[in-house]
Amino acid sequence: MKVYPDLAKLKEPKLKIEYNSFKKNEESLKQKNKIHPFNNKIEILIPTSNDISFDLNNNTLYYVANIPLSSLLEEDFITKYIKNEQFIAFSFKQRLDNDDVFAIADGKLYMNLTKDTYTSLGLVGKSSEIPVNKQNRFVVEINLIESSFNSKGKLYKHVQWCMTHTLTNKYQFLIYSSKDITWDDIKKYNIKKEKTTHKNILIPSLKYITQPTKLSPIWCSHATDIFEWLGMLACQSKRVLGDYRVEPYYSVYKPPTPFKAGDIQSISFTGFIPKSFVKSAIEKLREIIIKEKLPWGSIIIWGFNDAPITWNKKEHGYLMNGENDSAYLIFGTEDQVTPEITADRHILYQTISALDIY
Repeated sequence: MKVYPDLAKLKEPKLKIEYNSFKKNEESLKQKNKIHPFNNKIEILIPTSNDISFDLNNNTLYYVANIPLSSLLEEDFITKYIKNEQFIAFSFKQRLDNDDVFAIADGKLYMNLTKDTYTSLGLVGKSSEIPVNKQNRFVVEINLIESSFNSKGKLYKHVQWCMTHTLTNKYQFLIYSSKDITWDDIKKYNIKKEKTTHKNILIPSLKYITQPTKLSPIWCSHATDIFEWLGMLACQSKRVLGDYRVEPYYSVYKPPTPFKAGDIQSISFTGFIPKSFVKSAIEKLREIIIKEKLPWGSIIIWGFNDAPITWNKKEHGYLMNGENDSAYLIFGTEDQVTPEITADRHILYQTISALDIY
């Protein structure tokens, strides 16, 4: 038995870079869902010294509950919360490489299970699509909002039997619902908002990555450099400060050129964040770019490392870090080809783990 994964079977981690427009995406029937269903944090970066108000009308309440999975699968609960309202849940204390992991998104239950749990559970699933997990992890998906999934249906009765006889443990769940949940032992939290100003930042020009005629290797290299700079800024690295000097022995990093010093407003939201909240933040950022006539704006999105699904609801793997992050870089005046600023064209960055099925 191998203790470590066969690295020869693994794909390399990738950074997917997509140049697109929001208008085109809205009009395309083939557009895939680009926002992860489970998000831990988003950070909005706005290149201005002005004080920016960034208020959203979305519900900011989420819950933490220590419950058995069966509590989320009762018919009354499904009817009240999962079928008619936006609802997501995730067993955030479970580890994807060792434990049983559960999540609910868009009315579907996703279970990523160990071999022992799967063989004793009695539900039909499939072996993991990830090469190194094929023998020891299994995936089960159940559509909870299907009309046949009710108390009179065979599948519903079978699932309930499995929950009460096999999956009887309690798990720590993060829950987001647009309707208030009134369980006695549930804890309520609000998505935390923080605001700060990064002063004297070396801000690179985006002239090399706006309006590409094709995504050439040179263009991709420039776009990758900007993504790295956004990451350095999000980490509050001193390497991007205008007055910071460091010996090349310690770091040879320099912001992409050309650059100039300026201030950047940072607004972050942390908690259990659904994709509707992220969409609202993107629209708000576009409005600000247009109103303030800004060169660009960015939103960085952190997913949960142990989520059972990743982009387009495909299977997610962990391996070294389970990265599940993305970023939007939205062009304003730097991409202005007409007198009107539309904040339409953008670059989407998606980090794809070595174990992700994308």
